[in-house]
Amino acid sequence: FDSEYKFTMRFGSEGAHGVAVDSNGRIIVSYPNKNAIHVYNPEGEFICEFGSKGIAEGEFQEPWGLLVDAGDNII
Repeated sequence: FDSEYKFTMRFGSEGAHGVAVDSNGRIIVSYPNKNAIHVYNPEGEFICEFGSKGIAEGEFQEPWGLLVDAGDNII
């Protein structure tokens, strides 16, 4: 949506849940059913995906919420 609340674009895929934006305007989205995080540029174009199912570093158990801190770390 733009500043006048008009719909401007759609991106991502079904099943997206948590959404955050970093200081560079990148859009970070959690996908619980995929146990993954996707990153999009400010225009909504896919950049990368990371994560898999598990409990080790870089693995997720259905990630729902997320946030980006002041250092652009995804939490």
